[in-house]
Order: sequence, then C-alpha cells, then structure tokens
Amino acid sequence: MGTELRHISREVQSQNSLLASLTDEVFSHIRTVKSLTMEDFLIDKVNYNVNKSKMLSEKLSFGIGSFQGLSNLTLNGVVLGVLYVGGHLMSRGELDAGHLMSFLATTQTLQRSLTQLSLLYGQVVRGYTALKRIHDILALSDGIGCITSSSSSLVVSKQHLTKISEVQYLSSYSAPSIEFSDVKFVYPNRPETIVLNELSVFLPGGKVIALVGQSGAGKSTVVSLLERFYDPISGEILLNNCKLTNFNVNYLRSKLIGYISQEPQIFNASIRENIRFGRFDATDEEVEEAAKLAYAHEFISNDLPYGYDTLVGQGTGTTAGLSGGQRQRIAIARILLKNAPILLMDEATSALDTESEAKVQNALNNAMKGRTVLLLLID
Repeated sequence: MGTELRHISREVQSQNSLLASLTDEVFSHIRTVKSLTMEDFLIDKVNYNVNKSKMLSEKLSFGIGSFQGLSNLTLNGVVLGVLYVGGHLMSRGELDAGHLMSFLATTQTLQRSLTQLSLLYGQVVRGYTALKRIHDILALSDGIGCITSSSSSLVVSKQHLTKISEVQYLSSYSAPSIEFSDVKFVYPNRPETIVLNELSVFLPGGKVIALVGQSGAGKSTVVSLLERFYDPISGEILLNNCKLTNFNVNYLRSKLIGYISQEPQIFNASIRENIRFGRFDATDEEVEEAAKLAYAHEFISNDLPYGYDTLVGQGTGTTAGLSGGQRQRIAIARILLKNAPILLMDEATSALDTESEAKVQNALNNAMKGRTVLLLLID
C-alpha cells in the first residue's frame, strides 16, 4: 500500500504543478486571451485540470484514510485480543486482575503511539513525494557537456590543456571572431527535423553582421548554440579559432556574450537592481553610467517616482507604465554594464514605434561599439 500511495502522491504533485503553471500562463497572457476570445476554451481547460486534481487528491486521501483505518482496526484488535486472552487466563486462575491491567495499560500506550505514527504517515508520503520532485529538479543537468573547473574562468578538459593560453587570451580580447564550421543541429524533441545542415560561416571580430532569414529559418538556433543552451551534433563553433566547447558555460554566458531580445525581460526588483543583473559587483555610479549610455537615465530620473529605486516587475503595477522603448533601454543598460565582447540582438527594435526606435537605436549604437555584433533580422 505504501508504494501505491507514493505513486498516487507523485501524480497529485505533478497535476497540481501543471494546474499552477496553466493558471499562471492564463493570467500572464490575459490580454492575448481576451483579444482572441479564448475565455471559454481556457475555462474548460482549467476546469478539466481542476477536476483531475480533485479526483487524484480524493484518491490519495481515500488511500491514506484506508491505511489509517486499517491501522486503527488492527491496533484496537490487539487491545481486544489482550482483553480476551487475559479474561480467559483469569477465568482459569492463571492471571490476576493486577497483571491484566498492567498488560492492558502497556498495550493501550503502545496503541496510542502507533496510532499517531499512522496519522503521520500521510504527511510523510506527501513530504517524501515533494522532496523527490525537488531532488529530481536539482539533479537536472544543462543537457550539454559542461566543462567545470576550480578556476573562476575556464575552461578545459585534459585533452585540451595545450589551449589554456589561447583561451585565457580570448578572455581579455575585445572583439573575437566567430566561426561556424560544418555545424549540424537538430532539437532533441524533433530529431527528424534538421534545423542547421553543415552551416559554415565566418563572422570577423569587431564587425556588425546581420543574419537575415524567414521565421523558422534557424536564426534563433544560432544564438542558442552560441550561448550553449545546446551543442551541435556535428561540426564546430570557434571563437578566435578556439572551440566553444572548451569554455566553462557560466564564464561564456557571464563574461563573453550579451543578448538583447525583442521582448526585454524586467524582473520584480528596482530599476537599479534590474540593470545590475548585468554585473552583480557593479557600483551605483557604474549602473547610472550604463543607463546614460543606454539613453535611460533621463526617464529613470525624471519620470519614475523613486528614480533608480523604483520597483518594477510583476506585482508592482509599474511595468505596465513603462513603454516598450523604456524597457528595451533598461535591458540595453544591463548589457552595457555587462560589457561582453560579443553582442547578440534578436530584432531589438522591430516592435517599437518610430520615436522609441530612434532612442533605442542610439542606445544600441553605443552598445555595439568595439564589439562583435550579430543581428537577427526577418527577411
């Protein structure tokens, strides 16, 4: 029964997680939901998942209740057994009343203790399942061959020890070249679809290069490979002729590559903290200097109620008051503070109006100076 209860508890945890994710998604995209009149469809979907969670929870509760009921029945049977056997022995003169009461008191004490354990068992099952889910999540890997090192920067496995000097040189290089050499890639969940097939391209250091193509052509995949969210199934990606797989993943993302998306992410924190996410050890002066270069300092200082200490993000109500251009400039300030030598930009101005686009473009011009820049554009 214990194994079955743990299995049901895992199903309950998974279903509750799915329901929470669905509910969060619905409210996060409420404007789109209303504009597409998806309310009835999503109400039915939420109701279905609520009922499924209810059914599984009832099944788990019934199982735990049955276990506790059987436990109590068994323990009470032990007490009745003591009374029956003790009464029989007393009738034969083999046991006096004092000894029977001693046995009975001991049995009842044991019964109460075991009853409490049976009541706790339900909580143990739920807690064990939740802990197992947390452990499974923590045990997940990046899905790529991440090379770790005790060094804060790099880098290499034993077969690449000869390239330490080359990699360390790259870490201080201002604008490295990027080369894709016969790169082939498929997504793990779509192995039958070849996204990149023997792609070979050279991007010179310190230049601005536009990668133009239709939606679904693989432009975003190039960015994912450069940031090592995935590794190619064949071929090589090189930075200044050094294999990308030689780098520690955290070092690559935190020091070498900056990414600006079409939809900038603003976190639930102050403006100052949102910019400082680019480099956690930055001073307030460095944060403000980055904001000035991103043409964000003026609206932060003049338009926001608490300047750089204004809270934005979910639950504050302030993010909705920031225009797309303002959010984009905050994201650019974050990247400027990061000061990475490689800059990846995914249609960073395509969703902006003319006035906002002009200001953001000025900020981007500052961000692109002295860097290797890859622009992703739709044909």
